[in-house]
Amino acid sequence: MHSEGFILNDYAFSSGLSSCADLALLDQGRQFHCLALKLGCDSKICTGNALINMYSKCGKIGSARLAFDVMHLHDVTSWNSLIHGFAQHGNANLALEAFSEMCSSGCKPDDSTFLGILVGCTHAGLVEEGEMFFRLMTDQYRITPTPSHYACMIDMLGRNGRFDEALCMIDKMPFEPDVLVWKTLLASCRLHRNLDIGKLAADKLMELSERDSASYVLMSNIYAMHGEWQDAGRVRQRMDEMGLKKDAGWSWIEVKNEVHAFVARDMSHPDSASVYQMLGELVDVMQDTDSHMHIADLDVKD
Repeated sequence: MHSEGFILNDYAFSSGLSSCADLALLDQGRQFHCLALKLGCDSKICTGNALINMYSKCGKIGSARLAFDVMHLHDVTSWNSLIHGFAQHGNANLALEAFSEMCSSGCKPDDSTFLGILVGCTHAGLVEEGEMFFRLMTDQYRITPTPSHYACMIDMLGRNGRFDEALCMIDKMPFEPDVLVWKTLLASCRLHRNLDIGKLAADKLMELSERDSASYVLMSNIYAMHGEWQDAGRVRQRMDEMGLKKDAGWSWIEVKNEVHAFVARDMSHPDSASVYQMLGELVDVMQDTDSHMHIADLDVKD
């Protein structure tokens, strides 16, 4: 578009930067940013919001804050992008500060704002603050909590071992708890080795999503932690009978503007032989380095 002589506008930059954010393409995102600077679009709301989002998702929260600061005007999306960025990177205090700045500026928070705040409180273990903001959302701003808000609160309570309160909140929800709620509670049960509530959460998950492999793996791990090897084996056997496998965790790397995704022991890449050869050479170097360091330590002790 640009090479053909068309002038890029605010919406074109927003679309391009959003794609970079979704794929974590930091280099391309920076190139879009440079072009936006040349054309004077970087401080406009659509482009600015997209820059905040892109830098946040690429792990550059400092750059996201700078992109926010150069904007002449901020709307609720601007503030939400910044708050969510801080929250996702574990900067709960900065997220809370941004919320205060937002309210002082006269911008009214919405349901997405409070979701970002609750995520930040969850990651930082700020239970009292999270409960306060949940009440603030419902009582002062009259915002109806969504399943995502409830899932955050249940995650927050569960991570801190407050299972009775988490179950009480589930009972008081104005709708039936979904898979996300029960899976969140089950993960907390694994963290705190709570077998009884773990069984309850697992049973509910099986009712809602019988083919969710993560639920079986979590429950099997909880049984194993308690030495209930027969029950753990029974869960694994049920997975095998249903043909379920744990979803592999994907990683990706960008090389020469191309994103390569892979899993453990992946052989699908056309150059996998060269990749594993290089990996083997690196392992040998690391082992040699470790041996030399061990010998050096012995010499120092002697």
